[in-house]
Amino acid sequence: MGLKVLIADDEYLERDVLELFLRKYDPTCRCLKAPNGKVAVEMACEYHPDICILDIQMPLLDGLECAKRIKESLPDSLILFITAWSSFDYAQEALRIGASDYLVKPVDYDTFVDRMDSLMAKFRDSEETGPNRANQFTREFFASLKYGLLSESSIEACLDTFGIHGTRGVALVLSGMDIADILCVTCAEERFAACRICYFPSPDRTTVLMFSVDDLQAADFFSQPRWKDCRIGVGRVFDTLLDIPRSIHTASVCHTDAVHSSRQMTAFRFHAVSQAFDRALLQKQYGDLVAAIAAGSAENARQILHEMIDGIKDAVGDQREGMRELYEMASAVHHDIESRIPLFHRPKPEAGTMMEVENYLMDYIDEATKAIRQDHQDKYARTFSMLRLYLDSHYMENPSQERIAESMGITGAYFCRLFKEYNGMTFSEYLTDVKMKRAQEMLRFGHTVQETSDAIGFSDSNYFARVFRQCFGCTPTEYRGDNMPLVKE
Repeated sequence: MGLKVLIADDEYLERDVLELFLRKYDPTCRCLKAPNGKVAVEMACEYHPDICILDIQMPLLDGLECAKRIKESLPDSLILFITAWSSFDYAQEALRIGASDYLVKPVDYDTFVDRMDSLMAKFRDSEETGPNRANQFTREFFASLKYGLLSESSIEACLDTFGIHGTRGVALVLSGMDIADILCVTCAEERFAACRICYFPSPDRTTVLMFSVDDLQAADFFSQPRWKDCRIGVGRVFDTLLDIPRSIHTASVCHTDAVHSSRQMTAFRFHAVSQAFDRALLQKQYGDLVAAIAAGSAENARQILHEMIDGIKDAVGDQREGMRELYEMASAVHHDIESRIPLFHRPKPEAGTMMEVENYLMDYIDEATKAIRQDHQDKYARTFSMLRLYLDSHYMENPSQERIAESMGITGAYFCRLFKEYNGMTFSEYLTDVKMKRAQEMLRFGHTVQETSDAIGFSDSNYFARVFRQCFGCTPTEYRGDNMPLVKE
């Protein structure tokens, strides 16, 4: 089934028990857990669960208010209440909110199965009577759709699973709002009764396809005061499924115009925004991109990258030529940023499609800016965390602390002091500890003393034996004899 189920209860044991019941009932379910009603509402808005199991008595926000808010944004989610009272004093209010059923504490597995079977019947009925109003694309599908890599039949097959059979609509690129906000309002307005939505959220923006809606409707809807703090780009109407990539592209360009002009909304029909390829502009944007990454601003860096990609798309008709431009940019970003962040090493980009290079760059921006923000909070915490991971896997190479200190741009003496501060032991003590733990594992699994000594980076097995004895009070041979697995003759 693969349903998403949200469990909200302020008692962690109750949450864990219900999770065990749920996984036993259906191992394919995705289980989300919240410790109170406030967090439950936030998680529901982010993950859009199919079923919400809510305790009535919770801090910050009780189950009834929690359900009310979830239903406002996600009317198709089914609600199952948990109560400590068999009479269920809140029945009238629960029914008004739209609860599907309730469980009485303590919950036993048989009763849980009975209620879940009932909910599943209602869920199947709701799927048969009509499609969900909003469906989220996977990253892979959306990226392929955006770059025009999908056939009409592939797009149609995906949309068919969402219950969408029309071919006309409009793409939007939005920032400063949540998809739940849009759903809440469109569900309440009669003019959008036939509207069906597909979307893909990313950290800086959400791309939305609104089917059975044209650009005039969308522009009117998003020009209202309620969206004044948002930035919205309304793309060109698509009349066929193969026109969707162009609609997404024009929506992205319009979103950039809205951002730079501080407008609430830019619609393609009214603002024929186009970007001519300008090498000088591209170089300036590249400098801005590197500066945004170096400042730890993922949102600004992503926005600049979107602008650069849109500009390349407008100017370059051939995707292979566009990929070369983007690949050169990715290689330059990798070179410039790697030298700025200590012990931040990511694989170099590979030439592929524009889609693949864009995904690489977006991931690189997220990881690099996260590392930079961590370094701003604590200059060396991330560095020494990465160093521990490095030593745990490269101990046999006997890394030089002097070379590591040099790569960090600090003196050897300062490195020694910092290492002990962050790890509770000296560099040599940590390296020896890692080696000895690995030696124990190898000896337990039947490796000889010589094999173990060589594998963990000791050139002299006698010296290895002395160090081992100092650490564990016995020789490697004695340890191996005590821990060898018994073999039946």
